[in-house]
Amino acid sequence: MNKDEIIKNLSENGFVILRSVLPQSECSNYVSTLEKIYENEHHMYANANTESVLANKSNEKVVYNLHNKEGDWMRILDHSIVHEIIGPLLRQGSYRDSEPFYLYNSSARTPLLGNPGQQIHVDSNLPGINYPMMINALWYFEDADALNGGTVVIPNTIHVTEFAEDGKSDYESKIVIEAKAGDVLLFNGNLWHGGGPNIDGRSRWAAVLGYARWFIKPSFDTIRNTSRDTYDKMTERQRKLLGFDLNPPKNEYERINRRSNHPELPRV
Repeated sequence: MNKDEIIKNLSENGFVILRSVLPQSECSNYVSTLEKIYENEHHMYANANTESVLANKSNEKVVYNLHNKEGDWMRILDHSIVHEIIGPLLRQGSYRDSEPFYLYNSSARTPLLGNPGQQIHVDSNLPGINYPMMINALWYFEDADALNGGTVVIPNTIHVTEFAEDGKSDYESKIVIEAKAGDVLLFNGNLWHGGGPNIDGRSRWAAVLGYARWFIKPSFDTIRNTSRDTYDKMTERQRKLLGFDLNPPKNEYERINRRSNHPELPRV
């Protein structure tokens, strides 16, 4: 498929998979880096909201805020192939189809043996809206299938104006994405989806990058969790990608516009 066909597929079906975007050697490096980060940091994570099934991370490994972790994460966060595909869709319907999108979330996960799989859900928090408000990019660093937690999608759900049933992870119409290390799955935040169960115990690390229209609230406060050293290494485009020009003004004396003309320094 050419770029226009890929965009059309993503727009109409809600998901599309790009094959062999990264070489195996890079994928292996990302897996090693993620294992190291997880071992060093997971014991410091705040407790999850146990009332939410999706917030329960006890049967998976997760690394958050990839932008400020060890490794060349900008290689995938700011990947031109992905941005050329999702950009037109995330600008569609905005004023002159020109308003920006940004990276509202960056994390990586692998389900552990016995993980029952996530309940089917949407990421947009508002199902059935006309335009895609957010698009996710799953970068697979290891092979994924129905036995080790492959991503489950429910076709024809991007325009459904209701949420998936609480606690339900199995639908007759489901498709399990079979991906190889180096593949990238792009999907509309309105698509019903979930991580599948890990039956055979194989690792399945994948980065989960969420891109959203500029006014969507981020998962974490990037303005405060990014060090000045990390910020200084970014290009201006990357600073905007992470939302450093989207922080609202403190008051009317500081600034009136909701968006700044230039990226602002981190507030560590």
